[in-house]
Amino acid sequence: MKTLVRKAETLAGAGYCIKAAMAYMEAAELSTSKLECMRLKRLAAGESMACGHIAEGRALVVPLLVKHGISDPKTGRPLAMRLLWQLLILGVRPFARSFPGKTGFDNPLAVEMVDCCFTAGKGFIAIEPMTGLFYLLKSLFLALKTSDSFRIARSLWLSGAVLCQANFRLGGPGTDLLMAAKKCLEQCRTPYQEGLLSIAFAQASMKESRWEEMLRLCDTGVRILGDHCTNVSWEITAGRISGLYALQKKGDIRELLERCGKLSTDSRQAGNILGQVAAETFSAYWDIARGNPALAREKAAKAAQLFAGRSYSVQLFYAHRIFVYSDVYEGHIQNGLIRLDKTLKTMNKSSLIRFDIPRLDAWILTARVNLVAAVDSPANRDYFLGRAARFGRLLRKDRRIDSMAYGHAFEAGVAHLKGDKAKASKGLDASLELFERAGMDLMAECVGFRQHQLVGCCNHPDMEIFSKIAIHSPEKWLDMIIPGFEDE
Repeated sequence: MKTLVRKAETLAGAGYCIKAAMAYMEAAELSTSKLECMRLKRLAAGESMACGHIAEGRALVVPLLVKHGISDPKTGRPLAMRLLWQLLILGVRPFARSFPGKTGFDNPLAVEMVDCCFTAGKGFIAIEPMTGLFYLLKSLFLALKTSDSFRIARSLWLSGAVLCQANFRLGGPGTDLLMAAKKCLEQCRTPYQEGLLSIAFAQASMKESRWEEMLRLCDTGVRILGDHCTNVSWEITAGRISGLYALQKKGDIRELLERCGKLSTDSRQAGNILGQVAAETFSAYWDIARGNPALAREKAAKAAQLFAGRSYSVQLFYAHRIFVYSDVYEGHIQNGLIRLDKTLKTMNKSSLIRFDIPRLDAWILTARVNLVAAVDSPANRDYFLGRAARFGRLLRKDRRIDSMAYGHAFEAGVAHLKGDKAKASKGLDASLELFERAGMDLMAECVGFRQHQLVGCCNHPDMEIFSKIAIHSPEKWLDMIIPGFEDE
């Protein structure tokens, strides 16, 4: 059995998570200790989920949680109510008051319970953020009872990072958890903690639209973990994916596609479908821009197939978003509207609507498609303009700078289609200022193009920026990302 465990640890350290999971399971079957068997199965579950094999990981970790007396929460309202109760217990300043002392530090079973909850939380947050947050907070409460500073800190980091993305005014408390984790780091500083905290603080930077800082923190965390730690495949993948998001927002498309290619290759070699699907869904959007929607659809279909599960996952949303954009790019507006309607209905029923990244991207998608539909269907223009204006307002009222910038751009498109050029110009000016503040150079150039177009300038001085990133048809692409100006 010891040989199998060493083999599993070696495979996990090399990033071959699914092979490591199989070795851990073989060792668990040979174990004569009940606690050791549970530990090995928990490690197998963690390795499975770290590389995106969520169904396999769930099948292992949920029975372990039940043995610890923790039932798997049903998605939807039951999960939301249990999570709300946890947040009420947590409070706005959870570390300003005392917590139970050492009730489990010397109890191996209590420590294993903490680790099992953390494993489940870490595994689920990439696909089911609400479920992941529930287990992370559970692991935090249990770790506080053990007074184990290492386990308290890691639960603080990931819980804080997830709360920073949540859509129920928890960005502040999320940052509080990260700051508390930073204080814990002073007591037990290790490369693992430093790397993970750097990636966690990147999520707080995202809340403020500080994309350059987010990218730097992600790269720093990935570098520390890669140079000094083993068995950190999930953490490194999370950091690399967050880095891709920052590059997407910055508009550094060449760097984005280079990293997507490397992440896809590395993930395919290691059997990490989580990293592979993330790389392909990020690159699929730019496949559309480069005139290859068929390839984008192929990548989206693969992602949807891999992550079809019990609930609506982040990966499914981004796969469906690619399908909608492909329909719109190819001029199949009605198909795009039908897909969009189904996506929004599912989103509203799922927990994803409560988290910034998918929620805001869904609103951006909705505003764009309805503006395109308003141009495509003059008879129903007022209806589509009303919907586009509604989501434009939602984006404009959001606290994130990039969301406000998109909101102003879409409201400018609505105003232009209604014949109010003065309001359209004002909206574009506000959008350009905000995109520049956020360091989103590509989107700023796109808005600048629309400004020149609005005043009747045929030649845009910076049009070559689109050729540099190989946009197949700049005008067609602009009609999809900043619509409402097509009939100028």
